[in-house]
Amino acid sequence: MPHGEDDEVYLFGNPPYLGAKKQNEDQKADLELVLGKYCDKYKSLDYISGWFMKGKKYIYNTKARCCFVTTNSICQGEQAALLWTPILSDHCEIIFAYHSFKWVNNAKNNAGVVVNIIGIADMRFYNKGKWLFNDNIKKKAKNINAYLTEGESILVERKPKPMFDLPEMSVEKMKLKI
Repeated sequence: MPHGEDDEVYLFGNPPYLGAKKQNEDQKADLELVLGKYCDKYKSLDYISGWFMKGKKYIYNTKARCCFVTTNSICQGEQAALLWTPILSDHCEIIFAYHSFKWVNNAKNNAGVVVNIIGIADMRFYNKGKWLFNDNIKKKAKNINAYLTEGESILVERKPKPMFDLPEMSVEKMKLKI
């Protein structure tokens, strides 16, 4: 989809819903190719992350915008900082977001995932306002951060060691025996 600096182009997509643990070698290689130089922990990201980076590169320095239906996990926990740090740089910002909702369709094997819809734009070419959608409520926002809330874009990064004299947490230690 070639486009010039002054063209208005809308790019929409619905990539495969593959979390970090369900990707094959080719999909991991895709993420390395697209995100490897921006994020050394790209293997921890959902597959949609690569689509957002490709979208960001596509819209950079133009009026084009992009939007994806995405797994909501890219806006939670460790993934939020890993993905959105490189995305929300160089004038790129979230211009609208639909809060989490269950994706349903008429397919025989319904995907059954919880998704968001997120749009991004190069803010040098976009001045039409930012919007948050939650159920039937539409709210104008000054800024939409990586956690899809209105507010400053502050990202919480994973720390390898506890900040205070507390025991380390791990997935194995968190499993409860019932």
